[in-house]
Amino acid sequence: MSLDLDDRARRAAENLRASVEGAPLLLAERTSNPRPGRRLAAVLRPAWVGAALILGSAVGFGLVAEPTVVEPTSSTTTTTPAPTTTTATTAAVPASTTTVTASSPAVDITPPALSITSPRDGATMEEKTVEFVGVTEPGATVGAGPYQAQVDEDGNWKITLVLTTGGNRARFVAHDAAGNESAVVITVFYAPPATTTVPATTTTTKTEVAEFDANATFGSCAEDPPFDVYHGVGEPGSTIYVQSPYGSGTTTVNGEGHFEIQVFFPEAPPEQGFLVKVKDQYGRQESFEFVFLPGI
Repeated sequence: MSLDLDDRARRAAENLRASVEGAPLLLAERTSNPRPGRRLAAVLRPAWVGAALILGSAVGFGLVAEPTVVEPTSSTTTTTPAPTTTTATTAAVPASTTTVTASSPAVDITPPALSITSPRDGATMEEKTVEFVGVTEPGATVGAGPYQAQVDEDGNWKITLVLTTGGNRARFVAHDAAGNESAVVITVFYAPPATTTVPATTTTTKTEVAEFDANATFGSCAEDPPFDVYHGVGEPGSTIYVQSPYGSGTTTVNGEGHFEIQVFFPEAPPEQGFLVKVKDQYGRQESFEFVFLPGI
């Protein structure tokens, strides 16, 4: 049967070739027949159809006669990863590069300005309590020994100190925010007004004693141990007592009614003021402030 189909296919191919070879003859009749293309198609169509049927039967027979065995495929699905696309980024190169170097902040090494506007240096005061006034750098602090001044936003400052009779040396120190320091020293004198002594009358039987008055010479000291000298007047022959937390002493009023005593304060804390009391045996007394200022 296979041979019979081959013969039929061969004959169909020969018929097809003959039809194709006769196609030029049909073209020659174009002038007599205005639609030669349709006639040519009509002539070629049977030959093409016959050949296709014969070839199809032959091929179909071959497929039926020799079936192809299809192996079962595995159920495992293999996923092929998508190719990775790498995008190259080209950094733009600046036309020019400017290097900026930050400068270090300047270090403040200038001491703050400090001055005393009142009282003047060397002035004599009649008041025991005196307000010292001055000017410093805004933001700075001012102090005198253990005492702190009041400083306003413009740098004006003031501080009140207690004077002793005679010369009083005061040292003021200013500190700014950077830790710089400046100092100024002033000396003022305290001269209390004269007191009137009421003379004793012969008509009284009360025993009158002489006036009592005491004074401190310095008020501060840089020596170690620090000391001060106290002097004054009192009843001749009476006892004078000097008392403080860090030193004391006693003396006697001489026949002319005067006394003087030097008292040391070996345990006095630096730059911390304290009170010193000078009194007589009758209970009359005067108080003075003293401060140890080493290194001045």
